[in-house]
Amino acid sequence: MTPRCSSGRRIVQRPGATRKKAGTAPLPTYRRCTTSPGLPYSCDPAPAQATLGTLGARVREFQPVLIWFLLIAVTILHAGCRSMNVSQSNKERGSAERRLTVLYFDGCPNTPPVIAAAQQAAALLGSEWSVHTVDLEALPEDDLRRGYGSPTVLLESKDLFGAPTPTTPTLSCRHYAQGLPDADAIVAAVRSFEKP
Repeated sequence: MTPRCSSGRRIVQRPGATRKKAGTAPLPTYRRCTTSPGLPYSCDPAPAQATLGTLGARVREFQPVLIWFLLIAVTILHAGCRSMNVSQSNKERGSAERRLTVLYFDGCPNTPPVIAAAQQAAALLGSEWSVHTVDLEALPEDDLRRGYGSPTVLLESKDLFGAPTPTTPTLSCRHYAQGLPDADAIVAAVRSFEKP
């Protein structure tokens, strides 16, 4: 049976085309048929194998360029990932919030100036620092923090100016024998507290 194109045209086989073995299909050396409106039927003189060979030759021709391009792309991606990891690590390290806690209750005259000094100290220490105020009267009656005099500045649950941990939850106003701590005094106490 004579092979035909999808358009129904007969495919012309090259002279001398042979079969590999008896009973097997012909070698793929058929010419591709083309038709154009108003023009007679014709077959493309370039066989499919020639097209594949040309494609392979072009791939081999550009192979070094492709290899260099892949190496550059991998290098850029690796550098970008490493940079992202470093920046993320710095961000996490720098954004760890540090907190000064001011314990107070209303009615003690030293509370407002100490809270203001703590806020100024946090600004001097850096953007990761903040001030958290705790109303002692709002704590449970058995919370020992109520035993700190008002106002008291804590860092990591420890008094910055040496007051011992209370043993009874009794409310009282605090008197500072050396005078009220200002922002510089609080900053110095934080620096001293952080020393190993």
